[in-house]
Amino acid sequence: MFVRGFSLLLAAIAPLVVRAQVQPQRDECDLRAPGVCARHVLQDEGAILTSPLHARASDLLWIAPFGLATGVAIDYDAHALRTLGYHPKQQNTFDQISNVGAVYLPIAAIAGGYAAGAWRKDDYLQQTAVLSAEAILDAQIINLPLKYAINRQTPDQGDGTGRFWPHGTRTWPDGQSMPSGHAVRDRKSTRLNSSHITI
Repeated sequence: MFVRGFSLLLAAIAPLVVRAQVQPQRDECDLRAPGVCARHVLQDEGAILTSPLHARASDLLWIAPFGLATGVAIDYDAHALRTLGYHPKQQNTFDQISNVGAVYLPIAAIAGGYAAGAWRKDDYLQQTAVLSAEAILDAQIINLPLKYAINRQTPDQGDGTGRFWPHGTRTWPDGQSMPSGHAVRDRKSTRLNSSHITI
């Protein structure tokens, strides 16, 4: 799903890349400066991966309850899957709805925001669109390896209870249902790194 969504994003902004001719003077991620964008993404990934090293004792006040709540939610999720069962038709409907809200609309908003910013010569609007795309890319770079490391079955696999590593390493990968790509995109696309915006 991510590959299709990312392909749509590239297709939407490709004409703007072709028309871009001037190298920006500032250190901003821009379609005319892919090297700056790549550097920002690498910096973001480094900050994400090393963030546990920068945690303070006071951070446990929110990390511990969050970790406990996550464990409870995962346990409850397995019970809910057993109780409710798997309904392919409903699942397909919900997948389509979530794809519109979490994939297609954000991509359209990013491409539309960038195009509107270029047309109005509004650097702030263009940077907002670029940083939104950068945030989604940051999220997916982290999310995909996590899916394979967590190796949780989807509801239509195995016994339908979302088991983790159900057969050990013998049949890996068994499923990539966690973390949710939709949830990660939604969360990360709301984070605009204002340190990359010059107002």
